[in-house]
Amino acid sequence: MEHLHRTKEGENKGHHYLGKETKNQIINLIGSSITNNILLMMKSAKYYCIILDCTQDISNIEQMTVVVRFVQETKLHGVYDVQIWEHFLAFLPVPDSLCSTLMQVVLKFLEDKKILLCNMRGQERTTDDLTPLRFQIGDVFDALVQISEKFNGMTAHETRLLVNQIKIYAFLTSLVI
Repeated sequence: MEHLHRTKEGENKGHHYLGKETKNQIINLIGSSITNNILLMMKSAKYYCIILDCTQDISNIEQMTVVVRFVQETKLHGVYDVQIWEHFLAFLPVPDSLCSTLMQVVLKFLEDKKILLCNMRGQERTTDDLTPLRFQIGDVFDALVQISEKFNGMTAHETRLLVNQIKIYAFLTSLVI
């Protein structure tokens, strides 16, 4: 308490635990811990999806918002409890809004956070939501093919699986719309 009082009175000069660098380090540590806990909860869920949205910030930099949604199932005394969780994970700066660029930003984020594509699921809500994607599906397909050629291992394998799913999706959306 005495140290805190001296700091408030200005008697402690220099660095101390109330300095801005220390505060920023503490905030970063807490933020990293929260993000890691969210990722652990998400990875323990069988299925999850990511929700992405882009908008410009006040400095006119395009930012992609990354939100994750997952279902967590627990069993207590033989009774199952299901909870749906939705958490903000990050803002990602994107240099442009080309489909290939967005795809690379997302895949890099997924790779950095060790988020696998194999259990990722999602759904569109209305036919109106599908219309813009219908016209961009070729760009998405081309970007995935490029990525599958650049990366090795699991990322390339998952990208090729996604390319095959997009072939089916493109055919189905052409029938629906």
